[in-house]
Amino acid sequence: IEEVIGQKQTFDFEYRVRTLDGYKTLHTIGQPLLNSSGEVVSIFGTVMDISGSKQAEAALRESQERYKELADSISDVFFALDNDQRITYWNRASEGLTGISAGQALGKPLYELLPRLKGTSVEQFIQEAARTLQHQSFVMEYRIQAKKHYLEVNAYPSDTGLSVFIRDVTERQQAELRLRQSEARYRAVVDDQTDLICRFTPAGTTTFVNEAFCRAFNLRKRDLVGRMYTRMNAQI
Repeated sequence: IEEVIGQKQTFDFEYRVRTLDGYKTLHTIGQPLLNSSGEVVSIFGTVMDISGSKQAEAALRESQERYKELADSISDVFFALDNDQRITYWNRASEGLTGISAGQALGKPLYELLPRLKGTSVEQFIQEAARTLQHQSFVMEYRIQAKKHYLEVNAYPSDTGLSVFIRDVTERQQAELRLRQSEARYRAVVDDQTDLICRFTPAGTTTFVNEAFCRAFNLRKRDLVGRMYTRMNAQI
């Protein structure tokens, strides 16, 4: 009150009080009323109970901290963009992949921070996710320190922007490539055999025949694979 009178200005502050219902946070505003000479003749004051909003703010801060801890603990690269494609979140994995700290990234336009992405499939991918408001996913090649990596990119749009998760799937892609190569070698070896070789599912559907089998009956693989054994037998 003395400060309001002395400075002749509106003053507001918050404080906690103990009540029968427990502690409450109050917001007080004091406004001086002046006469024609500029002297304070009275003070108009209001006191508002803001305990609920304070609790909500505390819960929001706690939720944001938990969200940050979770986002920073995952091994996937995760960053968030607003509707202007400015970076609003940049986790530790993002820092590790790019060498750019969160402090340098936050608030920056994505393509200003990472100009190499401009005009690439990544830009098209992000634009498509933002346009359709639908989850989008694709696998891209990316060189890190002269080594080729395969990155699986997932974008989850919302009304406020876009959340992007990037996972290094190099080992998975390499394993799939080795599997395809192994299957190709297996098929090449089997096709070179003079023995007639065929394979069926337990239900009797043909899944594979080798070249010797086809030559023996003067049929093509596409005429046999996918057919039931009884139908194939009738055709032969």
